[in-house]
Amino acid sequence: MDPSGLLRRHSFLQPGHPEYEAGKLTLAYWVDGNIDRTFDFNDLDEFNTWAEQPDILQDIINVSSAGWELSGEDTTLFLAIKALEFMYVFSSEQISMLEDAEWTIANNSTRQEDFGGSSNGYRGTTIYWDPAEEFSREEGAPERHWNNFPAVAGLAHEMGHAYDLVLYGETTQESAIRKENATRYACYNLVQGYSKIWPRPSHRRRRFSMDSCRGLEALPQDILAQMKGLKDGQVYIYDYGVVLEFSSCTANSSTARAGFNCQEKGWCPRNHHH
Repeated sequence: MDPSGLLRRHSFLQPGHPEYEAGKLTLAYWVDGNIDRTFDFNDLDEFNTWAEQPDILQDIINVSSAGWELSGEDTTLFLAIKALEFMYVFSSEQISMLEDAEWTIANNSTRQEDFGGSSNGYRGTTIYWDPAEEFSREEGAPERHWNNFPAVAGLAHEMGHAYDLVLYGETTQESAIRKENATRYACYNLVQGYSKIWPRPSHRRRRFSMDSCRGLEALPQDILAQMKGLKDGQVYIYDYGVVLEFSSCTANSSTARAGFNCQEKGWCPRNHHH
């Protein structure tokens, strides 16, 4: 709450919202639970150019300064953090927790720190992020469907590690990938130019067999019920990391009673179910 007593915030609107402008990235400015005004952008770059104006930047900081200290008062880093907040990937409270734990983010565009061929990573309580890194430099990555990604997804991944360390004292790739994939999906859903974004596969051991789907019957019944409505070739995103494509089961399938056979695969977002 600001000194005026009003509850104010910003967020990017979801497609289908009455105030959403089709084909645009729509930022809403909320006052006491109601949209006061909206701003439309073609992409995140246009949003950043607009938000970098001193008066606009100061207004964003006045509404919520969460991320300003984390960014080291760097405008580029701060706006990337706010984009994740406005996409609902991280809340302002979660961002403030990182600041309270004295985490910082450093611009690593000059590769002063290297993380196995990537500019993104963390050491100690410092996150290193390259705003221009929108592809994976991991060995073999060009052949992977999930190779291309929005730069902010890389930031979300590293912030996911940091948040886990603050909250639990340990972190996993699986947890960070959830934040990364939430950002990949938000960019696909909200931002023009990211229509071919795929999720990054989870690093955890798969619960489903490629050929027989052993373990599928162990899924909760409500998820199974949703899956039964899928048509051949559609996909189901399970827990932001395990993504399956379904085809009809054969009569001899061990999971015929569940109604499917499946193959673990990257996501074709245009047919996604989640």
